[in-house]
Order: sequence, then structure tokens, then C-alpha cells
Amino acid sequence: MSWPLRSARARLTFAISSFSIDWGDGTARDSLPGTATSDTHAYGSGGNFTITVTATDNSGSAGSGTISETVLFPGAPNVTVNSPTPDPATTGGTVTVTFTISSTLPVTSITVNWGDGTTPDSLAATATSDTHI
Repeated sequence: MSWPLRSARARLTFAISSFSIDWGDGTARDSLPGTATSDTHAYGSGGNFTITVTATDNSGSAGSGTISETVLFPGAPNVTVNSPTPDPATTGGTVTVTFTISSTLPVTSITVNWGDGTTPDSLAATATSDTHI
């Protein structure tokens, strides 16, 4: 069966009438008009998510596409404390501890509690060591 070219052209003039976005985290889908060019979403937790975008044209036909997204959720900084030096320490001697800190957000302060009842030391966010007597 052949279709007249004019009839075929008329059938190919459908416009996108709406978008639906499933963010892959169990939240309600976003419904957008066909003129939308972007959307935003705030994830409540970190993880790997599959985002599905579905476009529906004015004839009711729909097509979908997916993409994977890894979300890093800001949590507590990860602190690695190295053995103090000297080890063992002597009473009244100076003790130094070094540490590294990694975080998905900027570190704003560092506090070292030596555990001996003295006031904890407040350090600059860029510090990598502390000494104590």
C-alpha cells in the first residue's frame, strides 16, 4: 500500500506535548509541558539512579530515554588519624598527631580532643597535625 506524500507529511507534523521525568529514587514523577528544555531535582540520599525521560507527542505516542546518575550525598567527613609521635609518650613531653580529612563538602573546622581533660584544640580547616604537652 502506498500513501500520498502529502498525507504522509501531514502525519509527521506531531509536536511534543509533554514530558515526564522519573528520577529513579521513588519520588513522584515530574510532569512538564512540551516546551520545557530542562528540569531539576534534589535527591534525598546518595546512590546510583536511573533517570527516565518520556516525551509524548500530540497524537499520544510516547518515547523514552534513560541515563544513569551517581549522587554523592554529603555526609560526615572521613578522618584518618595516624599514630602519635613519640609512641609511647612520656609525661610532660610533647606529642604530635597527624591526620588527613576528606569530605564532599568544604571542611570548616577541626577540633582535636586529647582525652586528658584539657580544653580541646580548635584548628584551622586546613590543618593536618596538632601538638600537645
